[in-house]
Amino acid sequence: MQETDRDLSAIVLRLLARCIQIFSSFFTDQLIKQIADELNDTIKKIIKFEIEKAQEEGTSEDLYEPLSLEEPTEEAVQLIATAIDTFGDQFMLHVDTLMSNVVVFL
Repeated sequence: MQETDRDLSAIVLRLLARCIQIFSSFFTDQLIKQIADELNDTIKKIIKFEIEKAQEEGTSEDLYEPLSLEEPTEEAVQLIATAIDTFGDQFMLHVDTLMSNVVVFL
């Protein structure tokens, strides 16, 4: 993931959160699961990029140190919060998996 990819990811995550708020009544359980799965994959890519970036910069000798929250990560966390607020119990089935990836940044 390059810097421009990160910027684009942040924009897409922000727009997806807005789409969820506007069109939530059209979302089925299957679509909600697909959103959660794609968000999970995106978070994994962001984490991989941030770890590689830290290794290249030599800023993290210990990979167990918390990583800094970059814009795409903040947007991913905001999208999770929006989905929980909008879909409630329908999205709660996916929260454990998503948060297990986000916890790397905490």
